[in-house]
Order: sequence, then structure tokens, then C-alpha cells
Amino acid sequence: MIEKKSKDKVHVRYEGKDRLIGLYKAAVAHYSATVDDVSLTRGKSSQQEYDRLLSLPEEARVAAEAARLALGRHTQKHGC
Repeated sequence: MIEKKSKDKVHVRYEGKDRLIGLYKAAVAHYSATVDDVSLTRGKSSQQEYDRLLSLPEEARVAAEAARLALGRHTQKHGC
């Protein structure tokens, strides 16, 4: 547990939530990178390679959604 003090309040952050936030940020960044990769290869790769690359953003989006839901469940359960 990490305490951050501001003027008249003490904010308590739990390592579990910080870890989940980090996982969510990483998953969203990965999703963004896969979308960029597909955009950059459009018209520059074979149709077969492009079709393969198209599935990667969807997989990354699903992973980011799972991370967001895990963070939401943690927040709801612990009220933090």
C-alpha cells in the first residue's frame, strides 16, 4: 500500500491497482502499435501477410478490454 499526502487528505494506492493500471496501459499501447503496423503495411505487403496482420489488432483489442475489465472489477471490489 502506498500513501500519497496532499494538503488535507491522504490518498491510499494499492500495488494491486497500480499493477492493473500498468497492464492496462501496456495493453492499450500494444493495441495502438498493432493498428499502426497494419496501417503502415497496407499496400506494401502481400494480401496473405496483410490478412494475417489484420487479426493482430483484434487480438490486442480483446486483451486491452480484458485488462480494462480486470481494473474495473478491482476498483469495484476494493473501492479504490
